[in-house]
Amino acid sequence: MNQTLPENLFEAEDQITNSILKFLSTKQTGWISIDIRFEGLRIMPVAIRLCNMLKEKKYKSILIFGDAGSTALAKRDAPELSNNIKSFKEILAIHSDSFVGDLLLAVSPQPYDYEEFETIC
Repeated sequence: MNQTLPENLFEAEDQITNSILKFLSTKQTGWISIDIRFEGLRIMPVAIRLCNMLKEKKYKSILIFGDAGSTALAKRDAPELSNNIKSFKEILAIHSDSFVGDLLLAVSPQPYDYEEFETIC
């Protein structure tokens, strides 16, 4: 697939959305890693928009964050998604069979989160 670099954040989000939907349509399992590099970017609104878009397309996605503070901020900023926003610790405490068919969107895991992140993966 030959794609050009997006000119703005909304074009980047469209490319991300299309890539995720294409991957999901293949019915494969696995993971996708997405890096977005725009100066001064606040990733939380991007993640919330992505989760809402997937919800519109009938995919049940769950935003997961490495710490309780980011989890609480996301719930505050997107109260309509509060049941779909969890911390890594909350995900690890729930039996994995609860997430069959769900899409987990890990937002900005940090190096100190990698052990929990790897366990979740």
